Amino acid sequence: MLVDCLKHLADVANLVSFPSETLGVGGMKVLSPEDLRGRPDENDLLLLYSSDGQQLLDARCVTDRPGARHDAHAGDWLHPSKLTAGVVNEFSISDAIVINEIMFHHRGRPSSDGMDRVESQEEWIELTNRTTSPVDISGWQLTEAVEFTFANKTIVDPGEFVVVAKDVEAVRIVFPDVRYLGEYTGSLADSNERILLLDQRGNPVDEVHYFDSKPWPEYADGKHSSLELIDVDADNSQAASWAASIESHRSDWQQISYRGVAGPGDSDSRDYHELVMGMLDEGEILIDDIRVIENPDADADARQLIQNSTFDAGNERWRIIGNHAGTVVADPEDPSNQVLHLVSTGRTDDIHNHVETTLKFGDTFATVTEGQSYEISFRAKWLGGSNQLHTRLYFNELPKSHAIEAPVQNGTPGQPNSTAVENAGPSYSSLSQSPVIPDAEQEVVISIDAYDRDGIGAMQLYYTTGEAWEITSMSTDDGITYTGVIPGQPEETTVQFYVAAVDQQGANSMYPPAGPDSRAMIQFQDGNAKLNTVHNFRIIMAASDSAVLHERTSLMSNRRHRATVVYDEEVVYYDVGVRLSGASSSRQSTQHGYNVQFHADQLLLGIHETVTVDRNNPNEIFVRHLINNAGGVPGMYNDVIHVIGTRRDRIGTAQLRLARYDDVYLASQFQDGQEGLLFEKELTYRQALSQSNDPESLKVPFGYSHPLELNTDLEDFGDDKEAYRWHWLVKNHRERDDYRQIVALNKAFSLTGPELQSALVDVIDVDQWLRTFAVMRLFGNRDFYSQPSGYQGHWRHNFQAYVRPEDNRVLVLPWDIDESFQISTSSTIFGVGNVTKLIQLPDNLHYYYGHLDDLMTASFNTEYMDAWKDHYGELLKIDLSRNVNYITSRVEYVRSQLPAELAFELKTQDQTINDSQATLSGAGWVNVREIRLADSLQPIDVIWTSPTTWEAVIPVGPGVNELSVEAFDFRGNRIDTPFANAVTITSTWEDRPQLNQLRVTEINYHPADPSSAEAAAGYDRDDDFEYIELVNKGDQPIELAGARFTEGITFDFSESSVSVLQPNEHVLVVEDIGAFRYRFGSSLLVAGQWSGGLSGNGELLVLIDLNGNEIHRFQYLDDVPWPVAADGGGATLEVVDTEANYNSPENWRASVQGGTPGAGGDSVLGDFDHNGQLNAADIDLLFVELRADEPDLAYDLNGDGRIDELDRDVLVRDILQTNYGDVNLDGVFDSEDLVRLLQIGSFEEGDDRDSTWGDGDWNGDGDFTSEDFVLAFQSGGYTA
Repeated sequence: MLVDCLKHLADVANLVSFPSETLGVGGMKVLSPEDLRGRPDENDLLLLYSSDGQQLLDARCVTDRPGARHDAHAGDWLHPSKLTAGVVNEFSISDAIVINEIMFHHRGRPSSDGMDRVESQEEWIELTNRTTSPVDISGWQLTEAVEFTFANKTIVDPGEFVVVAKDVEAVRIVFPDVRYLGEYTGSLADSNERILLLDQRGNPVDEVHYFDSKPWPEYADGKHSSLELIDVDADNSQAASWAASIESHRSDWQQISYRGVAGPGDSDSRDYHELVMGMLDEGEILIDDIRVIENPDADADARQLIQNSTFDAGNERWRIIGNHAGTVVADPEDPSNQVLHLVSTGRTDDIHNHVETTLKFGDTFATVTEGQSYEISFRAKWLGGSNQLHTRLYFNELPKSHAIEAPVQNGTPGQPNSTAVENAGPSYSSLSQSPVIPDAEQEVVISIDAYDRDGIGAMQLYYTTGEAWEITSMSTDDGITYTGVIPGQPEETTVQFYVAAVDQQGANSMYPPAGPDSRAMIQFQDGNAKLNTVHNFRIIMAASDSAVLHERTSLMSNRRHRATVVYDEEVVYYDVGVRLSGASSSRQSTQHGYNVQFHADQLLLGIHETVTVDRNNPNEIFVRHLINNAGGVPGMYNDVIHVIGTRRDRIGTAQLRLARYDDVYLASQFQDGQEGLLFEKELTYRQALSQSNDPESLKVPFGYSHPLELNTDLEDFGDDKEAYRWHWLVKNHRERDDYRQIVALNKAFSLTGPELQSALVDVIDVDQWLRTFAVMRLFGNRDFYSQPSGYQGHWRHNFQAYVRPEDNRVLVLPWDIDESFQISTSSTIFGVGNVTKLIQLPDNLHYYYGHLDDLMTASFNTEYMDAWKDHYGELLKIDLSRNVNYITSRVEYVRSQLPAELAFELKTQDQTINDSQATLSGAGWVNVREIRLADSLQPIDVIWTSPTTWEAVIPVGPGVNELSVEAFDFRGNRIDTPFANAVTITSTWEDRPQLNQLRVTEINYHPADPSSAEAAAGYDRDDDFEYIELVNKGDQPIELAGARFTEGITFDFSESSVSVLQPNEHVLVVEDIGAFRYRFGSSLLVAGQWSGGLSGNGELLVLIDLNGNEIHRFQYLDDVPWPVAADGGGATLEVVDTEANYNSPENWRASVQGGTPGAGGDSVLGDFDHNGQLNAADIDLLFVELRADEPDLAYDLNGDGRIDELDRDVLVRDILQTNYGDVNLDGVFDSEDLVRLLQIGSFEEGDDRDSTWGDGDWNGDGDFTSEDFVLAFQSGGYTA
């Protein structure tokens, strides 16, 4: 509608001035059509200006329905129940039906091989009637997130629960006794989505915008729970009104036991002999009867090494630390039994954030001994969240991850919610304070909106400076917004506050919801802000929380503490989660950073949920700027800030890591990037005991060390992912716990030479690794994998590995690079470690040198750096001259190590060959990125036999081939050369079966929508049914190996399930084999499933033979003059002549409905008399069926199961590509057609139904009347 209104904007020239008059508060003025000098038409734009015409006060697009502003809906334009000109607007909007439960991300189930999870179709929305009367919801709609219209006569009884699902049958299998109202189209996002319920007038009845993380219930995000409204009368737009469904009653106790043999351990003298347990993600379990048996097969000599294994002594002897917390409780199934209730708010890690206990036999400390067998056993019961528990003996002996059995039946559709309460008390929104940073002794006004269906009884404001709580009443003028005052306090005072209210029924609630345990904080002026230069980032934390945060035994904890963040002393973020960030070395110093998690429904700057404040060497941002400018290397977006931290000595300049390598960054950089797996390469830190003589004391990161065995290279440790876990930390999608590509990566890097090259091509993006490690060589960061530094040669960490979803290849992402400018400027340009084997492979070495040259030319040079040195120096308040001098010196050394420059040259001489391929060779400097044949945009495949010599095998056609080549640099610029670089290759080779015989014959680029049965089977996208058909048009069989699609889609027939194609035989390449066979049957010859997909808007397709010769290079389109019936109308594109021009739309036609895969295209869509031609006879045959009482569905051109005017439009407009009135079918309705009609003279001869298209019957009713002229002229097809 907005677009239509804007189209009319240019026509708004009718300015109407009002006479001088005054409207009182609430006054109204009614304007008649006469006042407006005419009645506005639909889509006209009404603009209300100030009297001087300089200010636009309001605007409204005219629609075909009455509209009025609704004050209770933020002044939105809704649809009134009746017209009320001059008086208060009236609406009749029911509040009886509410969205009560949402399953937006079901956990799914393991695949048959256990390696993946199958996406669940259990997705649904539950509504309930919270009143005592039935409600008719006929014609109501769910929209925004999904689309669904409720059927006529749909009545919801009082207290009834009804469900609309994505796939009713999938949910019905689990929950059969539910009233399902139908299936919606679309799907609910796993992250966040707005669900809008509209009544029959289109007015909003209810609205929920859910999120997948705090403050919304996180267990509902793929962790075995649904999202439940706790009180049907609560404000369900607020996170506090929702909870994750309780599923613990559906789980059982599980006995787990496994055995293994201890390995050699490591060389560090501080070896702790402990059992370590931790959750791999946030979740909670009950655990009991934990045992470690040494030598379990030796009955008499077996020793049980766990103290207090049954928790009869509470949690004595158990150290539960970091983001793990534990309470000993009664077993819900046996109250006489004590068990540990373990709760994790994040993943466990290698040195903290877990449960540990020291091994002991009686009063003697036990030692984990190499070669000794051990049995670890325990009982566990899942309660909520993640069900993944990891166990090991310190450090990494007998490691194993366990999937504690969790229920597959999740949620309570059609039933009362498991978390429901009778009255949850008031709901809140819009908490604020004024001023944000008060001056000393200045009062602070707290404001909040409150809602309760029963009415608010009383509202109170609680506040404290760290001692006793003070209470003051809050008041309201409108019954919605309540205010209270916190008295002024001395400078530097920190105040915590929350509000509490009781409704008219006596139910109470608090906000923030945790009340006194929440952290809505106010900082009275302390003079620490520094505005007007960089952004300020203030963390306000209670002193008690800060003390715990900085406790020496908690420095490595990832437990988040509640706090308030103030951005630029203006924008307040209450009750966020803050923890320390950084490695052991920084967390124990005053230079540690912070990791801050904001609320999912109040993101920092509206974008970022989690950010890191990095206070260690903020000059890193200067280097990142140089990297980002050069391009081609992943780089986070960082900002310079002034941070006011949690202690007086934690104030100063810092980097704010905004778009780190999180979902925001990955989704913006890669297709479906947020779906890719991310790992951090890390080395392991060995901590010291807080009490050196007590093995059971907590550990501290002081005097830490890195045992050699825990500072691993890229190397093969076998097939078990547990051998890699602590060196490759999972950063996202922890529920998948999928290490397959990391294992493959490490195995590949343990190879050498050609085996290494071959293995890595399928595992990593080789060029991306070369460029990334090239840039890391230029600024001397000593604390990065492959940099020569440290007593162990180098520190093998500080990069992240990202598994790109589109091809499953691993990319390397630079992570922590703050230890720059600290190694010799003449250190090796290749680095150290196994990655150097990749770099120094002959073909890779050329490109590595080339990346170095390009990076130095683009960014790492004095001219560019000087332009930014002063800028960042001013922001950071440091002198960056030393950094620039370092890089300048380093660049001079690196350039001295590059090969001598030389001109690009083709050295191959003219020749005659009996082959379909020719070998070209030549020379070029390291700045050559691509070599192309002249006038081609496609680079040829080149092998660099040395950094400056190259070879390429290229396809040649029969006879004389005049070839010339050009070189292009890393910026895409053609490289000048004094050589002609041309050669003549004459080929006498004639045997080219793929090139001569293999042809594309049919393309289904925009299939018809899936049927309900197809969608129920899991094939719910029309794209699932895409296919391309090919034929062997020759008289001899052809081998398919080596033929491949390289553009549009990617498919290599070398991997095809069909190896030989017989003469006139058809083969298909498809989007989804399962979907294709479901629709078309299993008898057709399918070569395989492609990568990528066909665009519904047109696509370039390239098919080459095994020698690299192009069989096809053509582009289809979805608009006229191409057959548009193939664009979602149920037909496909069929080629007319396999030897004609594939780029010509005249060489393509629309198939019959459904296409003809595997059969060839003998039938043409719309050719009803099957004579191979499309003409007026076919129109007449369709018109006969259009008038028939029981028409033949073979004439259903649009596949909707009916014969009607839509099929007439498809035939005339889409297939014949003409207009109504075009009697002679020459493509235009013009005077020639009118002359012909006059000659025939059949206009309105009677109601005998015998007129044809050629007689003037264009609407198909059998007569030539004025209605036919109306249709022809209204369709806009007449050409004068």
